[in-house]
Amino acid sequence: MKKTPILIFAFLCFLPINAQDTITLKNGDTIIANIIERSNTAVKYTSNDMYGKDTTSLLKLNMIHAIQYDKKTLNTLCSQNPRKNYPFGINAGIGTRMEDAIILYTVSADYLISPNISAEVNYGKGMDIVYKKFVLNYYTIGGKYWTSNKYSKSGFSGFIGLFYGGGYGSNIFEIPVGVNYIFKAGLQTSFQLCYTYHPQLRHGVPNLEFRIGWRFKLPKKKQ
Repeated sequence: MKKTPILIFAFLCFLPINAQDTITLKNGDTIIANIIERSNTAVKYTSNDMYGKDTTSLLKLNMIHAIQYDKKTLNTLCSQNPRKNYPFGINAGIGTRMEDAIILYTVSADYLISPNISAEVNYGKGMDIVYKKFVLNYYTIGGKYWTSNKYSKSGFSGFIGLFYGGGYGSNIFEIPVGVNYIFKAGLQTSFQLCYTYHPQLRHGVPNLEFRIGWRFKLPKKKQ
């Protein structure tokens, strides 16, 4: 009878040691392994080779479709990226042109085609703070490239974009560079430096802008 508790204890200790994870690759192959470390770019794991010995290997995340931890939790890697979970966003912004007394008020909507590429439309109005009246309006359409790793769980990312539109009495090109942060609930803020170029006037205007907005989650797929 005394052996029974010892055997139960040994069995319970044996289970976590032999717990195994399943790595599913994008080509359809699976690897049975014990994951010991994961970064934003790779997974380190141990597995048995053909001779029954444990070997340690490193696998890049861009080769992995999903990881199932000990047959309990299925983790599709891109699904942890907030730019994957919150693809559609709306924003309101306030900024200033750096060469004159014009305050810019903007609204925008964007959609993340992937965690690194987004399409966006903007509309803005400019108010002369000396005369206290709106003196211009403009619109732009374009896209942004987001610099964070597509498998990153962080809400922080830098970006650079290219936009084309009309306003200021001529066609315009805009090149924004900035940083953005998405909070867990979907609230987002961003700060950007934008260079607006007027090809017809051969003149460019830099401006600074702060934006705040909300991102919306993807609806869950029906089983």
